[in-house]
Amino acid sequence: MDDSQNIQGERKIEKIHTIYDRASKRCLSISKPTTIMLINGLYGADYPLDSQVTYNWTEHHDDDLRKTLSDTIITINSVHSYHIEFQIYDDDKLVMRVFDYGYRHAVTTQPLPDVLEFPKPVIVYLYEDGHNPQYHKLLIRFPGQGEFTYKVPIVHYLKMDKEELERRKLIVLIPFQLLRLKKAMKKKRTQKNLEALKTLI
Repeated sequence: MDDSQNIQGERKIEKIHTIYDRASKRCLSISKPTTIMLINGLYGADYPLDSQVTYNWTEHHDDDLRKTLSDTIITINSVHSYHIEFQIYDDDKLVMRVFDYGYRHAVTTQPLPDVLEFPKPVIVYLYEDGHNPQYHKLLIRFPGQGEFTYKVPIVHYLKMDKEELERRKLIVLIPFQLLRLKKAMKKKRTQKNLEALKTLI
């Protein structure tokens, strides 16, 4: 594969990521009560639906001065912050990116000059993963002070059945149910496959 093909592949992945990034932000900004339900459902919290919601829509720039969008960081009642990362494909740099966004948020919202408080993270897989991991982990070493494992829980959205989605009141994620059709749409259009697709819909 030559450089031009690599560049085209990277641009395609970046375009797909941008589409889902915008779609997830749009879903979260439609209604504050549904956003509260999402926080409660993903994190096991119990906030009243009239709680104050602050959307931290921030942009950062990397070392090459390219604009990068952090995923959703939401603050409830001006106290507790939650970082939700929607992921559409496998990415071995994902946990590092989550840590980086969390660090940037902590720096800009320091409660005290000598305190860094990270938002509570979670990764929502919007694709099927055969390995079914429960966490992404990042080992952080502090010379002379020891090690700390930064753990980010994973929610496997496409593996949730209707009952679990209803129980956790993840209403805001309903548009992503269409991703269940992704694999089926790639199959050969035989009568049997079309009937299976109709059943899935």
